[in-house]
Order: sequence, then structure tokens, then C-alpha cells
Amino acid sequence: MPKTIEEIYEVEVGSDFQQMIEGARAKRLAPFVLFDAVRVKTDSHWGFGWHAHSGVATLTYIYAATLNHEDSSPSAGVVNAGGIQWMQAGGGIWHKEMLDPIDGFIGAHQLWVQLPPEEEEGENCYFDVAAQGIPKHENTKVMMGCYGDADAGLDVPADITYLDVTLKAGESWHFDPPASQVRGFIFPRKGSVVIEGSEVAENAMGVFVDGEGDIDVTAKGDTQFVLALTALPTFPMVRAYGQVHTNKEAMQRSTERIQALEPLVPK
Repeated sequence: MPKTIEEIYEVEVGSDFQQMIEGARAKRLAPFVLFDAVRVKTDSHWGFGWHAHSGVATLTYIYAATLNHEDSSPSAGVVNAGGIQWMQAGGGIWHKEMLDPIDGFIGAHQLWVQLPPEEEEGENCYFDVAAQGIPKHENTKVMMGCYGDADAGLDVPADITYLDVTLKAGESWHFDPPASQVRGFIFPRKGSVVIEGSEVAENAMGVFVDGEGDIDVTAKGDTQFVLALTALPTFPMVRAYGQVHTNKEAMQRSTERIQALEPLVPK
């Protein structure tokens, strides 16, 4: 039976920075915690200075910018347009992310994923994948998981599919997800899509009804969208700003680690 849309989240059109998963939505989409859609018109350096995380991994897709990353692990990297970055905060990390525009524009998506209990206080982990290293099947880039004969082949502590799809007006797209991945969302950054009679407009998030099923998408106009799917969580969520844990004790221990690292962070 095909998957359907349960709810559509819309935000103010024209906003530079859309936080699409927040509050009760984080509980509804857990272990996805946050999804930011960045669309900034600027000729300047733009981004986020030094700040801390724990218990969460950030998956960043840069589709129109250059990302410069530094963290306290210490790791550093430059991700050009079309590439992705995975930063696993574990038991505590400080990092900063600055983006340089391409032709006066910055475009990026960032997805936060809660780490399971065995990883939430673990070691930091960082890697990036350049655009040419991301496998593709026809019109679909596979950033996490598999689609068609393309397999991202990345070892992360989460059950995720994350795809970037480009369709022409009127084209259809079909996906048969892994049976375990029963929840998730679709986000068109350009154009709109129709799924089982529900239209998800540009820069809105369509949340799928939990449960197994194929996904059938039809493009209204030329369209680009990301689709994210995951398994149901088997652990609770305790959140405070950039820290996401399964219990208050883990949160407190990670807070103490972050505080101990702070003097080492460049000012």
C-alpha cells in the first residue's frame, strides 16, 4: 500500500533560514531532531560561529555554497557544492560552520539525527564526501542508504535513507523503502510534488504517515526535493538546544565535557 502524507508543515516564504522540525515535530519525527533549510542571498561569508553539541549527529548537504568546517576534536574540512558532511558529536564537541556563496547565493540543508544510547556519549566522528563521490541512480543522488543500483556505502549509527531527487515537470518517481524505515519526510526546495493526492509546495515539508509502503511522487513543474526516511526510535529524547540525549544523566555528563572543552575553543 503506498505511503501517504499525514501533515504538511509550511513556513514564511522568503525566509533565509527555515527550521522545519522543532517542538512537538521533533517527537513526531524522532530520531530526526531538526531539519534546517538555508537559502541566503549574500556576497559575504555566512554561517554559525563556535557552538556545542552532544548526543546528536549533523548531516549537512551543500547544494550551492562552499562549507568551511572546524571542530574541537580537532577535525577540519572544506565541502564544495554538491557534497555532504557528517559530524557525530558523541559525548560533546564544539564546532563552527561558515559558508561562502556561489554567485551571491547560499543553499544548504542540515538534518540532525539523535544518536542511540551506545553512541550518545561516544567518540566524535567527522567525515565529508565530495559531490563526485556521492553515487547516483538516474535522477537520484544517494547521500545515505540505497536507491536503485546506487549505494552510499556509509557506516553510521542510524537506519537512514537520504536522497536528493531532480524531476522535470510531469515526471514521476517511485521508491520502495527498506521495511524498517517507516517514518520520514519530503522537502521540495524547488517546485512542488504530489503524493497520493496531497500536494507539497516548494519550501514546505510533507510528513509521511508512519508505516510501511512504497512512495510515488509526481512533479508539478521542474522540481528538486530531498527525501529522508528512518526507523522508529527505541529510546526516549531529552533535548536542550544543541544537546540531544536519551536521559538527563547523559545530558549532564556531556554538559560537563562541553564545559571542560570550552577553554580550548578559539575566541
